[in-house]
Amino acid sequence: MAIAPLRKLGRIRRIVVSTYQAASGAWVFATGTLSWNWGLDDYGHGYNVVDSRLQRITSNILNQFILPAGPDFTISGSPSSQSIAPGGSTSYGLSVTPSGGFSSAVTFSVSGLPAGATATFTPNPSPSTSSMAITTTGATPNGTYNLTVTGVSGTLTRTTTVTLGVFAPDFALGTLPSSNSVIPRVGHAGGGSGHVLAEPDDGWLDTLRDDRGDHADR
Repeated sequence: MAIAPLRKLGRIRRIVVSTYQAASGAWVFATGTLSWNWGLDDYGHGYNVVDSRLQRITSNILNQFILPAGPDFTISGSPSSQSIAPGGSTSYGLSVTPSGGFSSAVTFSVSGLPAGATATFTPNPSPSTSSMAITTTGATPNGTYNLTVTGVSGTLTRTTTVTLGVFAPDFALGTLPSSNSVIPRVGHAGGGSGHVLAEPDDGWLDTLRDDRGDHADR
């Protein structure tokens, strides 16, 4: 949290002061030294190192521990990611989660939009939910964009992030099925013109008609 001064026996000692919330929910204030209390009052030690700054730090921290939190809120966006083609549009749902008795309306805005894109919030402001509609143009460049949605109410400002993907349509070539087979017919070149010569096992030759009406000796 801070590096605090502590005067002891004519010297300034600098100690690391921290505060954190444990997994159990309990708040912890660590002064970094057992001598911190000497700066709070002179009782019992006679060092005369009382420091009004240490007194104020301690008071502020303990007040945060015991005083109830004031009205507050957070915002979130759903879904977290959307993808469209240039010229397309999409929307995200925005939600306001109040705490500490918060009940005011929140005004929304967004930053990080790609070129040619616009955003509309309905309703705006809102105390609970809103819809953010994103519209692009055909000139909006391809890419993945992180959009920062900001909610403001009085002196409180909260943000959340959603992702917008803009990708032009593409295609791929394939065959179905991936393989096939044909059975040749004697005297006919399947699917094409010309002729096929065939010699039967007994050695005699015959004449077969090709696709063009010509004849060929067999």
